[in-house]
Amino acid sequence: MSSLTPVKIAADRSMRRVDADGHMHVEMTNISKANVCPYYGREIPDSEALGLDPNRLYRLYRDPVELKAGADSFANKPLLLHHIPVTADEPARELWVGTVGGPVVFDGM
Repeated sequence: MSSLTPVKIAADRSMRRVDADGHMHVEMTNISKANVCPYYGREIPDSEALGLDPNRLYRLYRDPVELKAGADSFANKPLLLHHIPVTADEPARELWVGTVGGPVVFDGM
């Protein structure tokens, strides 16, 4: 399949369900894809060491090989309203909208 070939998905049933506590569970969804994305220099790890301008917009390629290698790192992590770094010491709970379950599967190569 060419990277330009459109992918069509047919779902005969909903991928969403709500449990007895009112929590929504999504059986399958895309969380990342190989493409070129804009990032400010300040959002790029080691940007100072790389000599990047923190206020300049850089376009970075998300390589599918790297996405596949890192897929497991998404499992059981907070799903955030805004893309910011979080840690156990600074969890930014006010931005949590859910959690990524597991196992995480990369399907794109």
